Amino acid sequence: MPARPPQFKEGKTLLGHVGPFSKDPLNFLGKLHSQSEDSLSFRLAIVPAVYVSKPEDIKEIFRRPQIFTKGGLLVDQARKILGNGLPMSNGTFWARQRRILSNSFRAQMLQSYIEIFDQRTNQAVNRWIEKSTSKPYDIFQDLARTTMDVSVEALFGASVSSDEQETILASIDHSLIEINRRLAKGDIFPLWLPTKANAKLRRAIGEFRDIILRVIEEKNRQADPDYTIINLLLATKDEETGQYMKPEQIIDEIRSFFVAGSETSASTMAWTVYELARNPEVYQKVEEEVNEWWTKGGEMNIHGLMELPLVNAVVKEAMRLYPAVWIQTRAVSETTKLGQYSIPKGASVFFSAYWSQRDPNIWNDPNNFYPERFLNGLTTEQEMAYFPFSTGPRKCIGYRFAKLEMVTLLVNLVRKATISLPEGFEPGFNVQGSLIPEKGILMHVREK
Repeated sequence: MPARPPQFKEGKTLLGHVGPFSKDPLNFLGKLHSQSEDSLSFRLAIVPAVYVSKPEDIKEIFRRPQIFTKGGLLVDQARKILGNGLPMSNGTFWARQRRILSNSFRAQMLQSYIEIFDQRTNQAVNRWIEKSTSKPYDIFQDLARTTMDVSVEALFGASVSSDEQETILASIDHSLIEINRRLAKGDIFPLWLPTKANAKLRRAIGEFRDIILRVIEEKNRQADPDYTIINLLLATKDEETGQYMKPEQIIDEIRSFFVAGSETSASTMAWTVYELARNPEVYQKVEEEVNEWWTKGGEMNIHGLMELPLVNAVVKEAMRLYPAVWIQTRAVSETTKLGQYSIPKGASVFFSAYWSQRDPNIWNDPNNFYPERFLNGLTTEQEMAYFPFSTGPRKCIGYRFAKLEMVTLLVNLVRKATISLPEGFEPGFNVQGSLIPEKGILMHVREK
């Protein structure tokens, strides 16, 4: 068996690299990425870890989910709070859930979601115009609520009251905050321990669970089910096992959907609009493309939205610079060879879309917003280094949902408004599971 990856020694203490990782995880992994030709080993307390930077090796991780399982430090903490939904599960159980959930993202369902995207993003742009008449408006906070509204409508239709929606939002927000707190403080203790933080979290999870169980009971009584994700989950039987999904598993899947479909989408959409405001020449080109498309009868459907190459390239470039999930981990189920090194069983493997997609050895002008790079075609190495939605068998099942939502927003924005940033405004990063704009995204939005 080959040797293990060389050790990263900078900043190492008795607890390994817990200190620098907890203090600034983005730049800590950035150091690893810049100093690694392919892999470096480090340690987080008693957990052996390996950072992988080589695109070919990352592709191999995606290709071998039975060895590089969904786990590791980040996933293990999230699983305690979010449950065993599709993003957290492994093996035959994951394969079964993937088969069932795939029905929710087929073309017919996606078209019904586009109608929701169109309505909600139109409302959002109108609010931005109204709210920014006298001072800049934080479009990130608005998008966080917009994407939550989209998720609620796609999942439940009209089955959730406004009070219940607020409870769901509060529960998801608290869950995300608690996941990040546990990671920052190295809190690995189980939820059943009688602490104030655990009691508050269990209460938030319980309130969420009660709402979903009530909706499930209501949907089961419907004589004519509506076209929502939860109805599909209740009605779909796994073709191989003949089993329906149990209520507790539906709850886990819905919690996972909210996390993926609200905060991560909101941050990516906000960063996209931010870059367009910073690059008015690109905004003008997007505006021209959309206006020509609309004049020629462009339609708000899957095929119509794919007829906008520059708009789609803008979304891809924004996801290159600001990937929704900037860091991923895997748990190694057995000692294995990766590239030229041996990776031990039990290690946490880390890799980062943020640093891979900004690697100056792979990308020209990696920190600049240049959507045309996706129109000109990527190199093989760039294609391997680009994974904002993951790739391979575990590619995000909702990636088309997210992309169509973003494209719909941009179409409605450029048709209605002009945008600009306050002078000198820099949003900064609040590094969590997603790259949240620390100061929001303040924007002047003017009606045309």
